Amino acid sequence: MQNKCCSNECSFCHSIFELYFHPLMYKTFECTQQNCYRAICPGYHDENDQRQLNPLVRNGIMKIVPKNRFEEKQPKTQTIKFPSIYQ
Repeated sequence: MQNKCCSNECSFCHSIFELYFHPLMYKTFECTQQNCYRAICPGYHDENDQRQLNPLVRNGIMKIVPKNRFEEKQPKTQTIKFPSIYQ
């Protein structure tokens, strides 16, 4: 059953946007919108909203993200930008 989606039972991430909502990633990166209007936003908007993520966990998550989603020279502290369809 490798490489097959199990519909609603699937435990794999299908897009970078789904990864943003993963419990290990949610609210661990800064939202890139100046006046965010999203009812539910995976990024934090101020320090009170931010969650800390163990760097070892973050490095493990980033290994499963397709390389074409991020620039290879991108600093680890740079904010993650949402796809334009979510802005």
